Amino acid sequence: MIGYVTLGADDLAAGAALYDALAGSLGVGRMMETETFIAWAEPGAGPGRCLTKPFEGKPASVGNGVLVALAARDPAHVDELYRIALAHGATDEGAPGPRPGPPGFYAGYFRDPQGNKFNAFVMRDKKRAPMLGYLTLGANDIARAAAFYDPIAAMLGAHRVFEAPGSIVWGGGEGAELDLTLPFDGKPATVGNGVMAALQCRNRADVDAIHALALSLGGADEGGPGERGPGFSAGYFRDPDGNKLNAFV
Repeated sequence: MIGYVTLGADDLAAGAALYDALAGSLGVGRMMETETFIAWAEPGAGPGRCLTKPFEGKPASVGNGVLVALAARDPAHVDELYRIALAHGATDEGAPGPRPGPPGFYAGYFRDPQGNKFNAFVMRDKKRAPMLGYLTLGANDIARAAAFYDPIAAMLGAHRVFEAPGSIVWGGGEGAELDLTLPFDGKPATVGNGVMAALQCRNRADVDAIHALALSLGGADEGGPGERGPGFSAGYFRDPDGNKLNAFV
């Protein structure tokens, strides 16, 4: 479902100190970096995470309802990741402990120096790739979000794997899942500048098909499919709540 996630940052160095420490505990290193972004991932080992200065040059911002979930090995590893985060400048958003939701869900929450929200989590009987376990995006209308994401998930070979009042999760296999949710604080969902969910496709034809499908379902075009760099093709769009996505290969 998800190939990588980007988060915005105004100060890459401040964010990198925290992310390097977290990635090290997760057994993942830097895969790519330029003056404007850093990507942490291991080729073939699951979705990656990128910290980037927003493309259009405006300040990075935090979306209400957006959360990046780091897949830990066990509850003790959740505790360790939470401690590492706070030791590297993160702010507390909820100490590790059992949480309501799927069976065996244990998580600790924090925000990076930019204010992006994270958790470190583990779920009983659920294998996940290192780094990214799931991504949450905010929605103001769950039924509208479902009508948009159900067909896209189906085209990617994914399906609903969890539902609760105000939340739907799509996934399949051991990859990262996508969660659309009404924000926990009851305030309207908002879009973060620099935040993007990247949907991994099998080939260029699928990139074209996902982009066309998204627009037919009410998505807004953010850049038609095409070559974006050596071996990288992508098409960009926004969902009805304004969350930015791409389909890529």
